[in-house]
Amino acid sequence: MADSSDDEVPKHVLFKDRPEWKDIEPLGEYDSDEEQPVVNIEYSAEFKDCYDYFRAVAQKREYTQRVLDLTDTAIKFNPANYTIWGYRFDTLKALEKDLRPELEYTKRIILKQPKNYQVWNYRNLIVTELQDASNEKELTALALAEDSKNYHAWDYRISILRDFKMYDGELEFATQMIEDDVRNNSAWNYRDFVIHRTNNFWDGVETDVIKSEIEYTLDKITKLMDNESAWSYLRGILANISGGICGSKRVNDFCHNLYYNKGNRCRFLLSFMLDCCFRDHEVTYRTKEGDERGPQLLARIKELCLELATEHDVTRKQYWMHLSKSFEKMIIKAELERQLYPSSEDEDSTCSCSTED
Repeated sequence: MADSSDDEVPKHVLFKDRPEWKDIEPLGEYDSDEEQPVVNIEYSAEFKDCYDYFRAVAQKREYTQRVLDLTDTAIKFNPANYTIWGYRFDTLKALEKDLRPELEYTKRIILKQPKNYQVWNYRNLIVTELQDASNEKELTALALAEDSKNYHAWDYRISILRDFKMYDGELEFATQMIEDDVRNNSAWNYRDFVIHRTNNFWDGVETDVIKSEIEYTLDKITKLMDNESAWSYLRGILANISGGICGSKRVNDFCHNLYYNKGNRCRFLLSFMLDCCFRDHEVTYRTKEGDERGPQLLARIKELCLELATEHDVTRKQYWMHLSKSFEKMIIKAELERQLYPSSEDEDSTCSCSTED
């Protein structure tokens, strides 16, 4: 039989038993018995030994090769320890080490623990220091292939795009991620980030990009109506145009057709139409048109809230009933204010929402 000793993992040697650490007095987690917690965490002897020595060198502000090796062991015991990662970075800088090997080092840990925020944050420090983000899209893609809703991977990718202006191909990436899972809210948020970073929407005009995104979103909604992510994205896109949520005739007609012609009662459609009514009230507030449409809006809102509260979103019944009562008070207040403070000119209304049955 062949000797398998070469394949065996070397036995961990406690730092207190290592000759090169004899000059260091380990520092425990607590200075005295009085500071001991009521319930102790049952650390292993190896873990306690490692972190006792780390506390000792950190107190002395020692930045040496042996400390760098110590941080490696400490990270193996607890890769989520933010302090260890920070001290490792400071040690590398003090020793003027080449930081590139840290990219492979962190990649191995990320692929094993893709939801470890501390290692993502540390890698960001390394990449920023190197000013080289050429491998980061590939890494985040690997992490997202394992879990397409990994918040840390999405957040890291956003930070890389923002810092290094690497927007090429990212709209296509977001599109593919949404195609893979149309309910992936993280992918929709990422698409929103990319769209807003690569276009100028400050003038409130319904640009070709906005029109294209509206069509894209309505298509996804048509295919899966009960998808809150798509409805939320639509709200975000419409926020960039004059009139806001009810500023697009295309969207208004789409909702009107769903509700009145197709009898659709998706809770997100009803909620969207409610917000259109609120926007309508904001636009016509204290105007002659507002006075005339107030009762109509109130009746419409009560109807939508009642449908949501009793049939389509019963879990939030109290919320919808509260919303209905609150809006009724708003309408009454607006009518009183108009009577007390009549304006010489009525403001123009730009809202194109339809409340007709």
